[in-house]
Amino acid sequence: MGRAADLGDIWENSEYDCARFDRDQATSRLNELKHAMAVAHIVDANDISTEYIMFGVTVVLEDPKNGKDIEYTIVGPYETDSSGTYISYLSPTAQGIMGKRIGEFAEIKTSSGHILYRIKGIFLRKE
Repeated sequence: MGRAADLGDIWENSEYDCARFDRDQATSRLNELKHAMAVAHIVDANDISTEYIMFGVTVVLEDPKNGKDIEYTIVGPYETDSSGTYISYLSPTAQGIMGKRIGEFAEIKTSSGHILYRIKGIFLRKE
């Protein structure tokens, strides 16, 4: 911002405005991460049950329409991946299957309608 301010009047200085915006965005993100770290805690794998779907498990869902299986691991919002294998417990899919047991059905609301899945398996991923 100092370099941008050196370019002249800061009231009509687009570089200064952009630098301020970038600083404010970075500060906001830093505060968000500080909050996440303050409320985060480590989950012991020994405390995770595979009796029902919960944070930390990997689940196998079957689409009854086509019989295809989909596998997801339920993780925290900062642990997701672009392939969609690791999904946040906050996601609509995870919210729709949480608490379900093997053999039960879960209806997931999506932007294109509703999808019905059968819970086919629940296990802990070994990594």
